[in-house]
Amino acid sequence: MARRGCTVAAILALMLAACATGSEANRVSPVSAATQTYFSELHGKIVGCVQLPPTLSAEQKRLLEVKVRIVVEENGEVRSATIDKSSGSSEYDETILQAIHCAQPFGRPDAESGRYVARGLVLSFKP
Repeated sequence: MARRGCTVAAILALMLAACATGSEANRVSPVSAATQTYFSELHGKIVGCVQLPPTLSAEQKRLLEVKVRIVVEENGEVRSATIDKSSGSSEYDETILQAIHCAQPFGRPDAESGRYVARGLVLSFKP
């Protein structure tokens, strides 16, 4: 089975916007290089565990996208992973949730990264 995902650069803006809440919603401050690295490593570790279902058609592989909200504890363990926006394929959505649990534990987030992942970080995945 193939392993796939989307690029980190393409998801950083989505992740930061999704993390903003309340009065922060209209202003997303830039994140440090360390936080960008943490997000990249987290996403890469998940993508490394993705095993695409063999039943996905070429068209599905081209069109599917799922957005998952992940809450990570201070110790790097996943507290929760929920579908924020379904791809329309429950099989693909479940594949991504399984990959998230397979990929843990993640590294311990630093203080800045921890603020984002404690509230729920939205990651986008495409086959």
